[in-house]
Amino acid sequence: MGEKSDCREISCGNTKVTETERKLVGLSCRTKLMDACIDGNLGLTQRRLDSGADVNSQTVSGMCALIYAVEGNYPEIVSLLLRSYANVNVKDYLNLTPLMYAVCRRAINMVKILLDAGADVNSRDTSNTTALIYAIRFGTVDIVRALVDAGADVATKDKSDKTTLMHARDRGNTEIVRLLENS
Repeated sequence: MGEKSDCREISCGNTKVTETERKLVGLSCRTKLMDACIDGNLGLTQRRLDSGADVNSQTVSGMCALIYAVEGNYPEIVSLLLRSYANVNVKDYLNLTPLMYAVCRRAINMVKILLDAGADVNSRDTSNTTALIYAIRFGTVDIVRALVDAGADVATKDKSDKTTLMHARDRGNTEIVRLLENS
């Protein structure tokens, strides 16, 4: 079920909602800060933060301003949110982190910003997949290198017990295979 459906059910009273969930999303799915981030509007994002918006507010599905800004590939907004104490290791309902979103977008600039802010390179999603495994699957050598340089566990395995090296070999990416073998 998508985020908007979850929101509709909550606002219509069709779902039992805890007080914590109400705090997370209020009666609408997204906050005004989240909408400013989705729109890529740096000035409005700053104004929302200046007026006291909760930088770490999440929807029921775990989406937040930082994830939306990463998804939109808005580096200035991501940096602003991080300076405003956004949780760099926040997780959505699948335990995907902002770093994983950046890797999946193949956005090396976002990856570097998040790593510089202390993103956990070895965090795992619900399928036991790390940012490094995602980067290998997408074949993004520069991102694989950045993650390895930041301390990503090159011996990690996913839920199917495949190692990073197995993923790289399966995809025939010899450059990533060499990088992993030399790490």
